[in-house]
Amino acid sequence: MLVQLSALEGTLVNIVAWLIIHLGGAYLCNQIPGWWLKEEREWFEEKSWECTFYKWIMIKRWKDLAPDGSAIFKESFSKRNLTNRSFFYLHQFILETKRGEVAHTITIFPGILFFLWNPPSVGMLMVLYGFFANLPFLFIQRYNRFRILKIMGKAKKMTIHSPSSHYSSSSGREC
Repeated sequence: MLVQLSALEGTLVNIVAWLIIHLGGAYLCNQIPGWWLKEEREWFEEKSWECTFYKWIMIKRWKDLAPDGSAIFKESFSKRNLTNRSFFYLHQFILETKRGEVAHTITIFPGILFFLWNPPSVGMLMVLYGFFANLPFLFIQRYNRFRILKIMGKAKKMTIHSPSSHYSSSSGREC
């Protein structure tokens, strides 16, 4: 612990720090260019265990209860509901789930900084907060992206002249 703070000061610094981390991470990720999100990256691919895992945690039951952070920034894309089923819209939705996934991933790591002004036990609580506060949103982003990819794959098969798209479901399973 580099800085000695009272319990009240430490609590206030922790709250402000998390606010800055969450808002700063979201702002930075809103600056990610679309071309970077369009790239095929192994990180964004569906893993073989994910569908089973999402059923196990019953994500369908609680995912709609989570807040959509797009209300904070005017230029953000709302992922609360599908408002359109056009390929362009679904493609944009997929890119925005990737953006959200990156945002929630990068906001986990600054938790380690809380050891600078907190006792070790509180620093560990802050690390755990960063992890568990972001994990459900990571799951939601991935779950929604894979569902949309399945919708796009089915729609593409049903239409004769669909726009060229390399999106397809990595598995035939339904989550």
